[in-house]
Amino acid sequence: MIVAFAYYICNKGSDVKRNSMSKLSTWYISASETKRNVFVLCCVAIVGFASLCLFFLLGNPGLPLGWLLGSLVGMLCYLSNVFGAKNLTGDAANPKGKGVAITVGLFFLRFALIIGALVLSAMCTFKWKNSMLSIWSVGAGYFPMVIVLAIGAIASDRRYKKLEEEAKENQEEGK
Repeated sequence: MIVAFAYYICNKGSDVKRNSMSKLSTWYISASETKRNVFVLCCVAIVGFASLCLFFLLGNPGLPLGWLLGSLVGMLCYLSNVFGAKNLTGDAANPKGKGVAITVGLFFLRFALIIGALVLSAMCTFKWKNSMLSIWSVGAGYFPMVIVLAIGAIASDRRYKKLEEEAKENQEEGK
């Protein structure tokens, strides 16, 4: 969807927009799956924060700040998942058991981040009666990670199936 939007802007916009969006779409297509997911997560976090910024003027800054905190924790959890998976499936340079120990440590770090953000926002919302963080928006900030990863997994699965079909067709043509 982002690539399609960038392609549309490239073909309809001015030369400055065309060049910058062309570079962005080229980068997005050539980027790894991890970089694409982080980019989309950042875009969702920025759009969500920008749409909630009106609440700063209404005297309830907890909604946009909670969304931002939840989105940042979600991105850190995603990056720790990726780093942990690379440690488990990494190269032979990792000593025996080191990848497992780091992955287990990252597992507990993810839970500490998620619980810490929720406890902090719950304290602000219910105990201190402070409107600086909303527990509901922190919780909502965690969900884009799940949705982006699910859509990314479906898209990459389709991409790999298409590549496999093309490889089979090339093998059949070569025989």
